[in-house]
Amino acid sequence: MKKHFTWIACGLVVAAVALTASDRAGAGTTSARLTLQGTYIDSGFYGASGLAVPRNKSTAIGKPLSVDCPSSRSCTIEADLFIQSGLMDVTGNQYSLCLSVDGALAPNCQIVGSTPADRTYSVGSTSQLVTGVTPGEHVVQAYVSSVKGSKVFNYTSNYRVYA
Repeated sequence: MKKHFTWIACGLVVAAVALTASDRAGAGTTSARLTLQGTYIDSGFYGASGLAVPRNKSTAIGKPLSVDCPSSRSCTIEADLFIQSGLMDVTGNQYSLCLSVDGALAPNCQIVGSTPADRTYSVGSTSQLVTGVTPGEHVVQAYVSSVKGSKVFNYTSNYRVYA
């Protein structure tokens, strides 16, 4: 019985060491060969006054686009989101960008930049994805949220559907 227990204990140690080494090599991420099903682009300019983004409120950027998951299995929707913000005079004004699919914000929204306090401009970007999207039509859109309110001027949202 003791040998069996020792073997299991050694197996656990080896598995833990292997997992730790794998983590350093990028384990924890999944990769699969996916096929691009479609690319959708929304780009625009809100003019010299910009689009006002209220303090701590998710605000839609651009227009909602209908995308298709034509596969008989689930799809992955990826978004590369870019905005230009500026003309503010408050410090510590971080903002986040987020992908929305069918009205639900992606779980990996993140702070991507800070609007300059010297009334100049900055560009923030992120790449996000949502997996397990069911076959059929879906609506995608970019959202921005700012800690102290901001203005968005130029934007580009590149959406890709993979299966």
